Amino acid sequence: MNNKEKRAISPIYNRIRELASQHKISLAELERSLQFSNGIISTWKFSNPSIDKISKVANYFNISTDYLLGNTNDPSPADLQERLASKSDIKNPKIKILARKIDSKELSDAQIDSISSFIDSMFEDKDEKK
Repeated sequence: MNNKEKRAISPIYNRIRELASQHKISLAELERSLQFSNGIISTWKFSNPSIDKISKVANYFNISTDYLLGNTNDPSPADLQERLASKSDIKNPKIKILARKIDSKELSDAQIDSISSFIDSMFEDKDEKK
C-alpha cells in the first residue's frame, strides 16, 4: 500500500465528484468548463484547492462553498439559506407550505429573482388599488 492509499480522500473532492455525477458530466468536462488545467481536480483527492477554485466550482453548480467544504449538508447558496432561515417565524400556514415547497426545489438565482419580482409586483398592484 502506498502513501496515497493510506490517506483519506478529501471531502471536497468527494462532493465535487458527486455533483459532477449528478449533473452527468465528467471531471474533465468540469475542468474544461471552468478553464482549469487538465487533471487538477484529481489532485484534490489528497490536497485542498484554492479558495478561488472552490468558489468557481460552487458557482458552477449553484451551491454554497460551505457545502463543498463540508461545513453543511445543505448545498443551497448562502443567500437562499438566509432567506429561508426565517421561514420558521412565518405564522400563516399557507405561506409556510409555500416556503417548504420552494425550499424543497433546486432553484437557480434567476428563478429566485423571478419569484421575488413576481411577489413584489403583487404587492405593488395591491398598494395601487388602495
